[in-house]
Amino acid sequence: MAPKFSIIVPTRNRSATLRHTLRTCLDQTFGDFEVVVTDNFSDDDTREVVAALDDPRIKYVRTSSYISMSRNFANGLKHASGEALIFIGDDDGMLPYGLELLDRILTADPDVDAVRWHPPFFWWPGGPEFELRAPTSDFARKRTLELPGDIWPRVTHPNVLSFFEMTGFTVYHGCWRRRVVERAQADSIDVFDGPIPDVLASIYGLRYAQACLVIETPVSIMGVSKKSNGWAQSAVKPTEDQKEIRDDFSARSAIDFPNTPPITYIYCQIAPYYGSLLQYWVRAYGSLADFDHEAWRMLWLDQAVTLYPDDSAALCASYNKYLSWLVGHGARDAREITEEERLAYHENPVVKPTAPASDPRAGLWEALTAARQDPGGVDIRRAVLYRSMFYVTARARQGEFTIADFATLYAGLLGAPRSELAVRAATDAAGLQQATLASLTGRCLPPAQAWRFLRRIAA
Repeated sequence: MAPKFSIIVPTRNRSATLRHTLRTCLDQTFGDFEVVVTDNFSDDDTREVVAALDDPRIKYVRTSSYISMSRNFANGLKHASGEALIFIGDDDGMLPYGLELLDRILTADPDVDAVRWHPPFFWWPGGPEFELRAPTSDFARKRTLELPGDIWPRVTHPNVLSFFEMTGFTVYHGCWRRRVVERAQADSIDVFDGPIPDVLASIYGLRYAQACLVIETPVSIMGVSKKSNGWAQSAVKPTEDQKEIRDDFSARSAIDFPNTPPITYIYCQIAPYYGSLLQYWVRAYGSLADFDHEAWRMLWLDQAVTLYPDDSAALCASYNKYLSWLVGHGARDAREITEEERLAYHENPVVKPTAPASDPRAGLWEALTAARQDPGGVDIRRAVLYRSMFYVTARARQGEFTIADFATLYAGLLGAPRSELAVRAATDAAGLQQATLASLTGRCLPPAQAWRFLRRIAA
């Protein structure tokens, strides 16, 4: 009989963090699950680390050669048998109540296809420099863009950038019922068939998930380690190790996906979503003739200038790398960001950016900051309410404090009995429907349905 959940962990040469990631996956208050480790031809002791755990819930598979990250994601999906699917990285973690919470949600409302949360961040010892990322500018929040009609007919920009960044319905640090994948497969779609698997999946999640739910209570933890690919791609000041990770990622992706938009290394958050959306549009419509390039060009300019003024020249140059690809795929109005335009925008941006608000829930913040007093603990660098999402960023001070320790600490500090978690999540979801997802009519639970969902769980 198939398990209720599959936690899929793609990995390559990260046995040092993988062993602790798997500890968090196995340490769940809900028992009906499997963990699929898809090893991308590692040449370290990954196989031995998995074998040493000696747990029948772990399914280990290994590729026959070194392939791109996206192909390894697809390999994990192929070997997963669960009714619901969750992907995390090999330096990430699951919170101990995570599967129990998801089971309550999916059982309470059979219509929900996808669940998304915003995970807390954990910086591993020896990892990259601790960075605080800038918020999205107000211009981006207010911008209206034309997107494919089969995703949603028209949407204001808060639900483009904040939706993709924070709550896009990807299966990476998200949960899909298997039927989301089956609907895509019925259309001959591989949801990971692009260079950036988690981002492309967020678009297909919106396309094929008929009812989506955002919860505020996190299910997983986002790890940042020395070998983190995502952090290397978006690093403001990349180290030599991060540059090597970038180059390897690009080389492998170019082999498997030679005709996709160029990968630009840009810590302005729009880049991976822009490239993946272009890929989706070409695949869905055959041409970029009707794509609103000018709106996205202006958004890129605004993000570069208002969020990263010192690096705006390099960021605008990154956009211009797309031009030949755009023109080759039928773009009619695509044009570069000129130096004169960039300088003029510095002098007169459309809307000034604003900082995120501080979190009003002092109790959790005080409890988290108290962890600083623990000599073997973790420094809590930030805890804010950001676009209706509460999240925490932490860095371990000593090598023996791992993501498994942080999972236990964070779950304990939440202080919510397991029986109350689903009610809390549904309350958060209902508020988020009203606050940030109201315009996604037909693709997310409307407020009234979310409140009915809450009452069913509470009963």
